[in-house]
Amino acid sequence: MTGHTAGERYRFAVHAQRTDPQTGARGGACTLLVIRLDDQVLLLHHGALSTGAALTPKQAAELADCMATAAGVDRSKPDRRHSTQ
Repeated sequence: MTGHTAGERYRFAVHAQRTDPQTGARGGACTLLVIRLDDQVLLLHHGALSTGAALTPKQAAELADCMATAAGVDRSKPDRRHSTQ
């Protein structure tokens, strides 16, 4: 999936590095792509539809809360710098 798609309202890429959870060994770079497309939120690994998940807005919010909790981030102060709306 490249470029912007009709119905797309948001896109953000998180550039990360793969890590083996058991050994801690670091691998190559990977990109997590978050896209709001019509009534779905897509979370894509390497920007590929075949390695991603299509979430409802409620599921995406639950995932965001879980990620923030795991990271120790205070979600009471949202960061809206990346919104395209």
